[in-house]
Amino acid sequence: QSLHTTVLGPTGEPLEVQIRTWDMNYLAEYGIAAHWRYKEGGRGLDDLDTKLTWIRQALEADHEGTSDSSEFLDRLKDDVLSSEVFVFTPQGEVVSLPNGSTPLDFAFAIHTQVGMQCVGAMVNNRIVPMGHELQNGDIVKIITSAQGAPSRDWLKFARSSKARGKIKSYFRNLEKSERMEKIQRGRDLLEREVHRRGTPEFKDFEELTPLLNKIAKDAGQGNGEDLLAAIGGGGQSVSLIAQRLAGKVQTQQQPAQPLPMPQEAEKQTSFTAKKGESVIIVEGAEGVQVVLANCCYPVPGDPIVGFSTRTRGITVHRADCENVKTAKEERIIGVSWGNTGNKRFTARLKLEGTDRNGLFGDVAEAIGAADGSLSGVKAGVVGGNLARMKIEVRVRDLEHFYAIVAKINAVKGMIQVTRG
Repeated sequence: QSLHTTVLGPTGEPLEVQIRTWDMNYLAEYGIAAHWRYKEGGRGLDDLDTKLTWIRQALEADHEGTSDSSEFLDRLKDDVLSSEVFVFTPQGEVVSLPNGSTPLDFAFAIHTQVGMQCVGAMVNNRIVPMGHELQNGDIVKIITSAQGAPSRDWLKFARSSKARGKIKSYFRNLEKSERMEKIQRGRDLLEREVHRRGTPEFKDFEELTPLLNKIAKDAGQGNGEDLLAAIGGGGQSVSLIAQRLAGKVQTQQQPAQPLPMPQEAEKQTSFTAKKGESVIIVEGAEGVQVVLANCCYPVPGDPIVGFSTRTRGITVHRADCENVKTAKEERIIGVSWGNTGNKRFTARLKLEGTDRNGLFGDVAEAIGAADGSLSGVKAGVVGGNLARMKIEVRVRDLEHFYAIVAKINAVKGMIQVTRG
C-alpha cells in the first residue's frame, strides 16, 4: 500500500516517490503476503522473496551508514534487477522490459502502431541505433513516421516476445499479400498468352485448374496457385506453360489418337516424358512437344538450346545456330539430350571435289562403310570441273557423324567437307 507517483526533476531526470504511513509500510513489508506464506507452510524463499529480503537488508545497511546511495543503486541494479530492465518514457512512466531489450522492444511495449512506424530512437536525449541495449533508468523516446514499416533485420534486435511476434506477423501478412498479387499477375499473363495462341477453347479460366495442377506437379510446384505465383514472380516461363497447357488440352480432347513420330528430317518430333525415356529433356517440364530444327540439324552430342514457338512447341537448335543468336532471350528454353537409344538423326553435309566419273558412288560407298545411310542429295557441277553436293545422312550421334566425315574426306578428289 502506497501513494505512488513519478515526477521529473529540474534536469529532466525522473524521480519515483512512494508515500506510506507506518501502518501501511508494516502491512506491505510483513503483512498479508508473509502471513499467507506462513499458513501455506512454505519451506523456503522464492526468487522474489529473496530479492525483497535483499532490499530490506540493503535498506537497513543504508540506514546504518555502511554504504552510500550510489553503491546502493549499483548493487540494486546488479543483484536484483538483472532479469528485467526498467526504463522511462519522456513523460516519466516506467516501462518494464526483458533484460537486453532495445528501443524496438520499448516501442512495441508502448503500442503496436508505435513499433510498426518506428524509424528511430533517442535514449537520454541522444540518437541511438535500433540495436542499442537499454539500461535501467534510461529515458527512451521513439521517433515515428507514417511511412515507416518493419524491416526483416528488426528480428536481429528485438528481444521481447511481443515485439518479435508482431514483426513476424507483419511479414507473414505481407508475404500472403504479395503472393496473391503474384498469383493474379501470373493468371493475367497466362490467360493473355493462351488467348494469343488461339488455343485451347474454354469458357472460363477456372476450367483449366485441374490441368494447371498437373502441370504444376510436373514442374516441381505444389499446385496451380504455386505455378501462377511463379509465373507472376518471373520464375517460370509463361510461354512454356501456355504451350504445355495447349498440349494437355489436345491430349484430353483426343485420348485415343496419340501423335506419331514422323521420320522426316523436318519433323523429327518427340514428347518429353520421364528423363530416362525422352530424347530431349526440357528443363523443369515434361510433356512438351519438341521438334529438331531443320536449319541446323542437331544430333546427340551437339550443344543445344530450345526456342519456344507459337505453333510447333519447342524447336531444338544447335547452340551455334545463327537463327538462335538473333532470337529474343525470353523465348530461349534450356534443353539437353536424353535417352537417344539406337535412334538415327539427320545431319547435313556440303561437299566440294574434282568432278570425275564415279565420284558420287565413292561418296555413297564411304558413308555406307562408316555404318551411315544416305537420305537425301543435291548435286551439280560448277565451272566444268568442280562438283558440289549437299547430302543428308542418318547418324547415331556426333561421334558417328565425324566418323562419316573422315571417310568422305578420304575419297579421291575430295577438296572440302563442311557441315551444312
